[in-house]
Amino acid sequence: MSSIKEQLLTAIDTHQEQLLEQLDRLVMFNTVSPPARNTTPIQDAITAQLKQNGFTTTEQPFYEQDRLVSGVKKGSASADYHSLILNGHVDVAALENQDEWHTDPFKLVKHDDTLIGRGVSDMKGAVAADLFIFQLLDDLNITLPGDLKFQSVVGEELGEAGTKTLLKQGEKPILRLLATPPAPTCRVRAG
Repeated sequence: MSSIKEQLLTAIDTHQEQLLEQLDRLVMFNTVSPPARNTTPIQDAITAQLKQNGFTTTEQPFYEQDRLVSGVKKGSASADYHSLILNGHVDVAALENQDEWHTDPFKLVKHDDTLIGRGVSDMKGAVAADLFIFQLLDDLNITLPGDLKFQSVVGEELGEAGTKTLLKQGEKPILRLLATPPAPTCRVRAG
């Protein structure tokens, strides 16, 4: 029998097209900030997928027409293991140079090995990867020993307001991963 790591790596390689489909769905949402106040539809879609993958979710209003989403998938031995929070934002920077785009910014385009679309590198690509992994874990019936948590936030283009709000409310992890540009690095914050 193969290890959990081997199963997951094989599934990632086998289902790359699903990751691209997930990213395309997220890029389609126009969540430009400013003007912001436009993320409720994308957060609804993310919440639905989290629930489908066994997460208990909490949603809270944040600004008008914006929402913060938190999800928890209980681990098999939560009392004995640390939790992990994956955090990502769904608002994207202002589209000041739309005339310079050769494609629709809200449609994922693959050109050779390059993916083009608003938010692909900051940070809808990372959110799509997180949701993709959650789906694979669910498909493979893999449960982590510690709680797996996810935060989909807004207000990050203007000062990390969403993440700061959740931290102030007590959603403080032992370890939090943020996959942010420049790719392919990940910032890891402990505490």
